[in-house]
Amino acid sequence: AVVGDLIEIARHLTYEQKPMPSHNGHQPLRIKPMNDLVTSYYLRLPVEDRAGVLATSAAVFAQNGVSIFSVVQRGAHDQTAELAYVTHSAREEAVRASLKGIAETGILTGEPVLIRVEDSEA
Repeated sequence: AVVGDLIEIARHLTYEQKPMPSHNGHQPLRIKPMNDLVTSYYLRLPVEDRAGVLATSAAVFAQNGVSIFSVVQRGAHDQTAELAYVTHSAREEAVRASLKGIAETGILTGEPVLIRVEDSEA
């Protein structure tokens, strides 16, 4: 604990940073609901390899207010492809709603992957 305090003091003096907030154990910490989290996301969607699939998935993101930073489509095997999306900062709730909406279109051929991206420029 003492070493940690010394490191924090040195960081404050060297980089003119404010001290790190600490928890005294007397007041309960408020946990932010995951649906309110705002960050960028990487999503990989295994989809049918046919015309209109990219447009269909992009339309669902748009309907939920999720802006796309980049998208890459790669053909795979057996009439399947992968769409890899990176979003601009978006609410978790909107991204989850987009995934649900995309699943409801019937274009997915497998389980999508979602990874939160922190400190991105997206």
